[in-house]
Amino acid sequence: MSVLVLGLTSCSKDDTQEPASIVGTWDQFQFVYVNKINGEEIIEDYTPNCSGKPLHIVFNSNGEGFYNSYSSSTCELDSYPILWSQSGQSLIIEYDNGEQDKPQVTQLDETTLKLLYSQGGEIVTIIYRRR
Repeated sequence: MSVLVLGLTSCSKDDTQEPASIVGTWDQFQFVYVNKINGEEIIEDYTPNCSGKPLHIVFNSNGEGFYNSYSSSTCELDSYPILWSQSGQSLIIEYDNGEQDKPQVTQLDETTLKLLYSQGGEIVTIIYRRR
């Protein structure tokens, strides 16, 4: 009588992935507003002032970057330097005039960045796509 013994081995795949980095260029894509009366979310596509030239934010790895938009009349680039820092879901964006935005990062992956802004009782999420 012959006995056939099969050995099974398991390979464990390391499923831990590095979190996506905010470093890069992000094109504004959509806005999501919350209706104050009924709490319903309203999604609006972003329409650039100049066709094919969306507002975009550049986050460099050194904590600097640019907020870039285009003039609606001439389609010239308006570029504003920023300083930024991120700790978990908290993001601080400081503009060269000293003003700051402090949105919450609600989604960050290889293709999508969602920033939630809450100011004066208004809540809006701006959705960006990685360039």
